[in-house]
Amino acid sequence: MKQTLFTKQLAEYFNIYLPINKKCSKNTISSYADGFVALFQFFKEIKGIPHYRINYSDLTTKTMDEYLLWLQNEKNYSAASQKQRPVF
Repeated sequence: MKQTLFTKQLAEYFNIYLPINKKCSKNTISSYADGFVALFQFFKEIKGIPHYRINYSDLTTKTMDEYLLWLQNEKNYSAASQKQRPVF
């Protein structure tokens, strides 16, 4: 499976930057990773794009607005929970 630049850099963020450069705990890294689970679910269910095919060009303001509305309306996330999720 060929990685996009986004997925390659995201893997480096979790495998190198957070644990080595930022010295984040495993729990912190796990919490950050959980935030991307909802984003990946949104892209798969709503946009029809599997996580390994997401590109930076997919991360538009319009798409992120749709994602936040989806979190609110479909997932019933509170405003506080939405702020903990990745939004670019």
